[in-house]
Amino acid sequence: MMRNFLDTTFLLALLFSICFLITAGILYFFPRKKVNHFYGYRTIESVKSQERWDFSQRFFAIQMSKAALVILGLSFTGLLIPGSGKIRLWISVIMIVLAISYMYATTEAELKRRFTKLNS
Repeated sequence: MMRNFLDTTFLLALLFSICFLITAGILYFFPRKKVNHFYGYRTIESVKSQERWDFSQRFFAIQMSKAALVILGLSFTGLLIPGSGKIRLWISVIMIVLAISYMYATTEAELKRRFTKLNS
């Protein structure tokens, strides 16, 4: 029964959502205090200042949590979708790519909105 359940869900999406939740928790509760190039949310915008760095670490963690919860919920829709494992795999990959795009796009947009306003 359990094997049948795992076969019918989007196992890849389920595993990624769990990894995203763990990573988001680490970034949120244990953010890197100083700008660095090894750990944390690192983009051109986020490393411009310490204030941007501090904001982006928390904001990105929140966005990652949101995306992970959506993927987690959608991963169980595999019970409703008939088809081969290949179809489920591709749908999982698409969901993950969209989630990652969402996390980065919303964080970068918020950094630009928030810090352009402050610099004006």
